[in-house]
Amino acid sequence: MRRYFSANPIRTFLLLVLVLSWPFLIYGFGWFGSREAILTRYLLACTGMLMVALSAFITRAFVERKGFHDVGWNLSHISWYLAALLLFVFLWLGPPLAALSFGKLSWNQSIKWDERMVIILSLGGFSLLAGFGEEFGWRGYLLPRWLAEPRYARAVLVAIGLIWGVWHCAIAIGPLLRLALAGTISWPSTITAFLGSCLQMIDASIALSFIFGALWLKTDSIFLCAFLHGYWIGFRDIVYLFVSFPPIYRSVTLFTVFAAWLISYQWLKRYERGQVLRPFYM
Repeated sequence: MRRYFSANPIRTFLLLVLVLSWPFLIYGFGWFGSREAILTRYLLACTGMLMVALSAFITRAFVERKGFHDVGWNLSHISWYLAALLLFVFLWLGPPLAALSFGKLSWNQSIKWDERMVIILSLGGFSLLAGFGEEFGWRGYLLPRWLAEPRYARAVLVAIGLIWGVWHCAIAIGPLLRLALAGTISWPSTITAFLGSCLQMIDASIALSFIFGALWLKTDSIFLCAFLHGYWIGFRDIVYLFVSFPPIYRSVTLFTVFAAWLISYQWLKRYERGQVLRPFYM
């Protein structure tokens, strides 16, 4: 298997990601987990996401001493952005609409100032900027370095998804660390919940790695991936600030994600067999 990168820069990138981004994620989700602190948590989380891009930039510019020609600077066609918006409708509006039809939907009657600021920042593009931070690192930097040949696409995306999931575990480490420092941790139940949360994030990240990875390979557009990533988070946060409903209706979101994963998986099989074309960086 031909390699287009040396191992050291990849290890440097991953180490920088942990060192630069995890403090923001651990602190944000560990010490600002309540709804009242939502703005602080949102800003810290977005900063942590941007640190992924900074890690990729440092590694590429100062360790490898190379440019960023293979990040995927293509804007892509507007139809892809419209398709992403349609996906958001099914993902985040589907569950409350299903709950509404059964009379199980309740509205948040009082949106606080912090919550309004999160909505404004999300719609205004701050979530898009944070999404670019992650996509620049995971898809724009790591994916083209690891994908030596098209036939390894799914294996590479599983590996990136696993790393991506472990990176997300900082969200669960924060509350665990806060309880441990306070001396109020209940070890059996808390550790079980922690491990369950980490496993869920790893599973979800592997599935989403196929969706985001296939989109990048299909369109060669880091901007489209950033749009999908940023507003995937932004629309979710906005919807859940306004409404609440029984968890059973979130199965609509799970079904939508599974459908998107299945489409991506089938396309990747064709990509590995060389049945689809995409600019491939040698």
